[in-house]
Order: sequence, then C-alpha cells, then structure tokens
Amino acid sequence: MVNSIIEGISLALYGEFGEGYTIYKEEVKQGLERPCFFIQCLNPKIERFMGVRYYRQNQFAIQYFPESEDYNEEIFDVIDRMYTALEFITACGNLIMGKGIETSINEGILTFVINYDMFVAEYKEKPKMEEMELSEGLKIILEEE
Repeated sequence: MVNSIIEGISLALYGEFGEGYTIYKEEVKQGLERPCFFIQCLNPKIERFMGVRYYRQNQFAIQYFPESEDYNEEIFDVIDRMYTALEFITACGNLIMGKGIETSINEGILTFVINYDMFVAEYKEKPKMEEMELSEGLKIILEEE
C-alpha cells in the first residue's frame, strides 16, 4: 500500500514538473542532483474497525531541494504547484485525496507534509470445500401403546 502511494506521488510530481526534476524514493548519501524531490513515508498507522475494515493513516514528507541560491521565489512557486499536483493521486488503482497539508522551509529546503488516509477492506480467501458426502435415509419410530 505505502509503495503504491509513493509511486502515485512520484507520478503526480513527474506529471507536474517533468524531466527537469529528479525524484528520489530512497535516501541519497552523496551526489544529490538539484532541483529534486525526496519522498518519504513518516509513520504509517493502521486501526481496525468492525469486521474486515481498517483505517490506514499514511503521512508523507516530500522534500524539495531548490536549484538556485535565491530559493524563496522558487520554493513558493513549487508549493503552489505541489498543492495542485498532489491534491489527488492514483494508488492501488484508486483515486486518493490528500489532506492535512503543511509546509515548512528550513535551511533552504522545503518540506511538504501530506496525508493519504483511507479505509480499506482486507478480505482473506477462505478455503473451498473439495468434497462432501451426503447420506439420506428414513427412520421410522413406532410407539407402543
């Protein structure tokens, strides 16, 4: 589920920003190519509801590393474009709405936090019956007087 959402975020960012922006899904120790995005799931949670229903809370941090030294204008432009691109994404074949968006800028790096929360139903296939024997009969009980 989380990997599918990361892929959906990645495709939405690529659709909005194109090839000029590198999108990382894993931490990069050296050689970060700017401008770029780094997608990370912060703390997925799951809560069971009645039956086979679960509520999954998936909080993601998408960091943007700007290209220029004068990053304020660039970052504010990227924030507006990210709002539009990430409002709805496709994951697991479904359209999912992002909510709870928060942004922060720290040392020239934008952190865009968004939640993709949803109810899911997890049905487990039950084993099928292979054979069944059925016998019929009639039992007569006579009462004596």
